[in-house]
Amino acid sequence: MRFRARCVILYGMKILLAVLLCLAMLGMFACAIDEPAQEETAMQEPQRTGPRTVREFARVHESMPEFTFAFTGYGYVYPLTPYCDWPSGFLSVTTIDISSEDGFHQHITLEPIGVSGYIDEFGDLNGDGYLDFWLVAGARVWLWCPQSGKFIENDTLREFAPFGFDWNTSLLSTGTSVVDDMGYHTRYSQSYHYRDGVLTLQRERRTRSSPACTDCRASEELIIEDFERRGNNLELQRKQRTFTPHACPQYDSSVEQTVEFYERMGNNMVLVRRYIQDSRVSRFSGDFDREIQELVNGQLITVQRTRTGQVVEDSRFWEYVEQSQLLDGELVVVFLRRIHRGDEHTLRDIFQQNNHGELFHASRERWHVDTDENGNHREELYGYTNFGGGLVLMTRIYNVIGEEGVGSLRRYERINGQMQLTEQQNSSSWRIIIE
Repeated sequence: MRFRARCVILYGMKILLAVLLCLAMLGMFACAIDEPAQEETAMQEPQRTGPRTVREFARVHESMPEFTFAFTGYGYVYPLTPYCDWPSGFLSVTTIDISSEDGFHQHITLEPIGVSGYIDEFGDLNGDGYLDFWLVAGARVWLWCPQSGKFIENDTLREFAPFGFDWNTSLLSTGTSVVDDMGYHTRYSQSYHYRDGVLTLQRERRTRSSPACTDCRASEELIIEDFERRGNNLELQRKQRTFTPHACPQYDSSVEQTVEFYERMGNNMVLVRRYIQDSRVSRFSGDFDREIQELVNGQLITVQRTRTGQVVEDSRFWEYVEQSQLLDGELVVVFLRRIHRGDEHTLRDIFQQNNHGELFHASRERWHVDTDENGNHREELYGYTNFGGGLVLMTRIYNVIGEEGVGSLRRYERINGQMQLTEQQNSSSWRIIIE
């Protein structure tokens, strides 16, 4: 009995030990699963680094020495890029030290919170010929003051921020968006001059678009108007109107679009150019027409037209591109391209206008693809060019690919009236596909 009891106790201890061992292993496995999740969570937050300094060099005026701008603050870097904490991170600027070789020095201290996100820019904001600088699209702006010989922070432009700056025009740009009760969206892009402490609006672009398409049979309209300052007023100078009836081709296979361009002539806005685009798509074919109309002698007439069509039938494909231009008062076809693809061959013909205004067959390319009796893949390209009123074979490329990838290529060209072998290659690792 004692022996049996002892065996039962030992057996129970073994079971308990096995259970504890399994729990420990499960705990280790759980930790192994949780650790990457914690690491991934930590990688989403940037880590603050110690004080660091970024230096920029610029010349405030051509008569002055080069200045050094030292921006000091705290850097922030994502652990995803531990080997590069700048510029992958960003800097919260706390101090700016400006110095030059002639002994000039100016120290600027910012509030402890600094400027979130370090982006410095330089430019002549007020048009006085001296370089100014700012941080984060104008969140903090300093202008050079020739009278005091130092940079002075500007509150007017700080309140105007954020803004963009155009070096070519010295214009400060900003924008706003408005949606009216009818759902029309209007965006105002405005450009200002800053002179003598005053912001003056010089240009304005108004972009007005129709509401989002809730009924796909509804039309869409986009109007872009450009205003420029003339004296004390802003006057409309250019206008672009894009109109698309039945904007969504969900119900209609035909989509039309008209783009009109207006320009100011005297006191009136005159239509000077119009684009008309029409596309028709079906299951096996598609056509696209584009017509350009321009103002000629006070009337809008068609000066250019492009027609493109595609047809798919079984394994065959046809495509054409036709371009016409206004010549001597009439629309004349000046370019024509036709492509026909079958099971084993492709033809591409190009027709162009000659010096006499006639359309002639300028070139042809013919591809032939098949498989010979040994299972080798063969590709042939023939290139023809018009000489003396007829097409003449000028180039022939013959490419063979075996079942094991062993290939050979031969290229022939017409030299002195005869087709001669000009190139030959053999390889087991390449294949040429001619489209």
